[in-house]
Amino acid sequence: MGYAHAPGLIRFFAVTPDLVLPIIFLTQFWIFASLIISTKQILNLKSNLKSFGIVFLSFLIIAFLSITFIINRMNSIPISNIS
Repeated sequence: MGYAHAPGLIRFFAVTPDLVLPIIFLTQFWIFASLIISTKQILNLKSNLKSFGIVFLSFLIIAFLSITFIINRMNSIPISNIS
């Protein structure tokens, strides 16, 4: 699973503003595809659709927890400190 995130290192080469979005999009797609394949291999699944569901559900859970954490942190900051 760790090797699936290795394409993210390519993002360091996005030094020009014109290349940032295409490189992030392509590396994220590459990471997502690698996670699907590695999940299929690790769990000995027969279907790519099942491994896609596992990866997508995990992504939704992580996104929900991250957004909840950020909102809680923003609510705990006193308004006088925001400027």
